[in-house]
Amino acid sequence: DWWWHSLTAYDKETGEEIVVTEKLEKLNIYRVRIDEKTFKPSKYKRAIDHIFISKDFKLVDKNVVKDIETSDHYPVLIRVLID
Repeated sequence: DWWWHSLTAYDKETGEEIVVTEKLEKLNIYRVRIDEKTFKPSKYKRAIDHIFISKDFKLVDKNVVKDIETSDHYPVLIRVLID
């Protein structure tokens, strides 16, 4: 997905752009892909909430919980195995 390859942040002090994806890859971390809407009011069917895990974990299951009224975001749950 295009946005993930261009995910950036900005240093608060310097204003310098930081390519977050490169930093995460160096730390052996990846984003769990969520293919469902996570922000209730959004008209788009995409996640704006994310989970990042170490590549040392094996993703077993993921779920967007839509039947709990906790906030304007749906909770995102994952189950992992530690290798």
